[in-house]
Amino acid sequence: MVDALADGSAGTHGIIGSHHKVSLSDALLANGMLINGIEYDDTSIEGRVHPNGYCTPVALWCGNEWGVGGRDILVAYIVGIEIAIRVGAASKGTFQQRGVDIIGLSGAFGAAVLAGRLLGLDGVQMSHAQGIAHSMAAGSREFTRELATTKALHPAWAGVCGVTAARLARSGMIVPSEPYEGLYGLYRIMAAERFSQCDLSLLTEGLGETWLCGQLAVKPLPACYFLIPAIDAAIALRNQFALPLEEIRTIEVFLPRAAINTVCEPAPQRLRPQHSYAAQFSIYYSVAAALVRGRFGLEEIEAEALADPVILDLAGKVTYREDETSTFPANYTATLHVEMRDGSVYRHEEREHRGGAARPMTEAQIIEKFMANAIGTLTAENQQRVRDTVLGLESAGSVVPLLTALSP
Repeated sequence: MVDALADGSAGTHGIIGSHHKVSLSDALLANGMLINGIEYDDTSIEGRVHPNGYCTPVALWCGNEWGVGGRDILVAYIVGIEIAIRVGAASKGTFQQRGVDIIGLSGAFGAAVLAGRLLGLDGVQMSHAQGIAHSMAAGSREFTRELATTKALHPAWAGVCGVTAARLARSGMIVPSEPYEGLYGLYRIMAAERFSQCDLSLLTEGLGETWLCGQLAVKPLPACYFLIPAIDAAIALRNQFALPLEEIRTIEVFLPRAAINTVCEPAPQRLRPQHSYAAQFSIYYSVAAALVRGRFGLEEIEAEALADPVILDLAGKVTYREDETSTFPANYTATLHVEMRDGSVYRHEEREHRGGAARPMTEAQIIEKFMANAIGTLTAENQQRVRDTVLGLESAGSVVPLLTALSP
């Protein structure tokens, strides 16, 4: 992917873990895809978005390009995340129900406001940036049917759209004044017959006082967040009871309704995933791998694990049911029932997702996650430089040291 974007592209902007130097827009695209591509980023359960796929590249690479200091970059980054979450939250899940990927749509608006803040746009220009983003935002959930990796493109492209929108707004382009609530605005078009279910008050209610970004969840595992409670439940059962795998008859997973079309159906592609991305969206494979290995990390989405006959045999015993008691979207939830050949049943439920506000990861755990993820991509010295520069970003006059460590 990186080589494809770098082919024929010339510039001064780096790509994480690569020696390639490309144009600003290609850097936003490539880095956004890398951040979101292994499903190890973050999630807003209110907005149902993964904002770091666009907010981090725009904040760092545009902040550097436009000479913005660390504190102002952080402020713009927080504002961009907040706007993206609110745009997603106002849809109340209606976009996903119609097959629209909210990540790409809300991301374009969040990135436009973030970039506009970095550029110092005034209020009118910032409004115009959102009007322009409305003509550029895109995203389809067709990838869920075929487990295509184009999902990673959605947040990355949202970053490119947002930056373009902010630049055009600064130039004085004439734009629609009601990109959200208009007759052909975002919600009436994308929600269509479900528009009445949207809550546009969430766009501005408590804006600047109540921060939804404070509820942002950090993924503790490289998987779709719908899978993480199920994986945790499987590991808990394995650790508590040392279940003999050969004696397992069936494994029943109870999930929220919203999870079914994302990680359960269509089942054929998910039962025997052919690539890592398919494994990260498979309730069958992920639960089986967790029971077999007692973990679900980057090694569990490598080719060797995907071909493991023990995991694949156990995956064939996994079934799912809708959990009518789930508190989603307040929490990602899962309950596992494991029935043994002798008729005994073992049960474990996860009612609050790990990594969220109720069960947050500590700073040390987040640093540990970064270090483990960076092995093989960054040198040990650059890993430490990234860690130290990120932790000291608020007082940094420039992000050059950070970008240099990321793209040596």
